[in-house]
Amino acid sequence: MTGYASAVVAIMPDGTFPMVKDYRKHPEDPRWKFPGGKSQGNETAQECAARELDEETGVKVDPEQLVAIHRERRRNRDDGGWHDLVVFQTTLPMLQEVKRTGNHGEHVALWSSEDLLDPRSEMDVFAPHLSIAKNLVRFNDARALEAAE
Repeated sequence: MTGYASAVVAIMPDGTFPMVKDYRKHPEDPRWKFPGGKSQGNETAQECAARELDEETGVKVDPEQLVAIHRERRRNRDDGGWHDLVVFQTTLPMLQEVKRTGNHGEHVALWSSEDLLDPRSEMDVFAPHLSIAKNLVRFNDARALEAAE
């Protein structure tokens, strides 16, 4: 079966973004990750990302506001099929309240770029999301420097 797994980097006006830690999937070694999950039915990757962001953090976005920043083809753990992982970014125009617990018991916290880049965070963050996040932070930092010149 081919479907989508989507994740979202939802940047708040203060530069923070919600991360979730799901103890259900990996109770022995839970890691922080961007809000996201698998598509349902005929959902597009953007619709999946917006739904998962709302379910896990309470943050609401229009799927059309999501910009794809990463895409890769991955093998499913459960059935050996394939899915497309799409990571989106959006910058929220105003601060939204973030719930502390997702609909399925996920822990939710606001992180900053500094939190993510802190070497102590490396063991606590889902490795593929950490790599994507570091690339995004570097890109945004370079863009900010370019705009300042």
